[in-house]
Amino acid sequence: MKKRIALSCIFVLIFSLAGCGQSKVASVEQLLEEELSGEITVSCYDPMIYKDFFEKAAKGFEEKHPGTKINVETFGKMPEIKTSEDSNSTIAIVMGSDEDNSQQTADYIGKINTELMGGGGPDLLVMDILPFYKYADSGLLENLQNYMDADKDFAKEDYRSNIIEAMKYKGGQYLMPLDYRFDYIAYDSSLLHGDDESRLKAAADKISYHELFQIEKDSFLQENSDSSDPVRMLGMPADQVMLEELMRCDYNEYIDFENRKVNLNDGRFASLLESVKQYGADGYLRPGTSADQLETGDSGVPFDMSVIEKMRNEKFFFKSKSNNSLREEVLREERVKDGFQSFSFGGGITPGDEQNDKILGLLSGHNGNKSIQYFNALGINSNSSNKALAWAFLKYLLSEEIQSDPQMMIIGLPVNNAAREELALKIITSNYGNEASSEAKSLTAEQEKLVKRYADTVESLSDALNYWPIQDDTVKEMIHKETSRFFDGSSSSGEVAEALQKKVELYLNE
Repeated sequence: MKKRIALSCIFVLIFSLAGCGQSKVASVEQLLEEELSGEITVSCYDPMIYKDFFEKAAKGFEEKHPGTKINVETFGKMPEIKTSEDSNSTIAIVMGSDEDNSQQTADYIGKINTELMGGGGPDLLVMDILPFYKYADSGLLENLQNYMDADKDFAKEDYRSNIIEAMKYKGGQYLMPLDYRFDYIAYDSSLLHGDDESRLKAAADKISYHELFQIEKDSFLQENSDSSDPVRMLGMPADQVMLEELMRCDYNEYIDFENRKVNLNDGRFASLLESVKQYGADGYLRPGTSADQLETGDSGVPFDMSVIEKMRNEKFFFKSKSNNSLREEVLREERVKDGFQSFSFGGGITPGDEQNDKILGLLSGHNGNKSIQYFNALGINSNSSNKALAWAFLKYLLSEEIQSDPQMMIIGLPVNNAAREELALKIITSNYGNEASSEAKSLTAEQEKLVKRYADTVESLSDALNYWPIQDDTVKEMIHKETSRFFDGSSSSGEVAEALQKKVELYLNE
């Protein structure tokens, strides 16, 4: 609590300062005419996701532009990674203490706030956990739209415009995403009864979990009427994980960061909490969390492949999957076996038997929102003394050369269109780490078909993405702590909603 109060004071001080202001278009044009020289610093929190990627890009940039220096600084600790494998796959699970992570993130945010408040700070900021909207409101971030408009070498058609546009804030472009991610819904076709599949497909353009559960309610009861091994609706834990999933597409209806409005005590959030608990009580969701089971197993058994195998054999009507699963989905639907080595990143795996899974579509919010996530999004510090170099390096990070690096297959989908096409080829042909030109690799007719099918699937789902829910690490921590009191039974949904309303309101408007 003391740490949060300290951070709040820092924010108050930041807002009391006169902002450095945004660069005018004319001054940006002058900056772009400068010869690139000197050095800049790129700062990010998570060393696992960013360090190698940025350092490799920095080396390439410096070779192209002698006389420049790109420094990369990370703050967080490298997490422990546990691996286990069998003859078919390798699993890598990222472990870490929530308490340690909370303290480290608070320390990092405090460090950056102090530097910006003093008129300094890194030239390029990776907004992984930073509250960018507060910096933008205080004039501490450059409006990148000015750079995009003034730079004759920046071709907007080379990038996924709907992803970039979705991250605008109050009409300005203060964040530039390097990548994007999304989740989609898959269903197990072997569990459906009667006309379930046609009903699901009819609802696919605008689906919510509640609608999916209603469609499959009868089939769910039939499947579990005489089964000792329960089949669940969704491969997701019945706690904050499900709550976050339900909030995602409509996040701004609960917390509107842009207008500093909080709507957590009008009954909707309390109802959402009750729904999560009811879904768990009805057996729709899996008990515990994936991370808990992978850490110790169901009964204290140390992490090993047997735990993974048990999770793989679980049955679910629906699964929420990331875009990283699309490759396996495409190959499975075409009945192709290629010995692909499966990896998992970021704290867990999607549990469940996937042999009969089919793609349904994207979850949709009340207003048709289909949400985007990202790993890498950067902003330029308005205090930077070398904005020309900062923009040049940011633009280099958006180039086909960098975005088609095999590491992007781990990080996310590139916003660069040509790079996304090239990665589609590498992903389907398992051409990981192959430095040879993809054009020189001859494809069989079957591979060409699969590459096209995969690329078309990615692009079709990407076309529908239109919403990026602004979030704040401090607010997420508040929600996690308060809602845990509801899930453990110590507070009612209304009490939790009311407490969160006051805390988040105070934080946003301080």
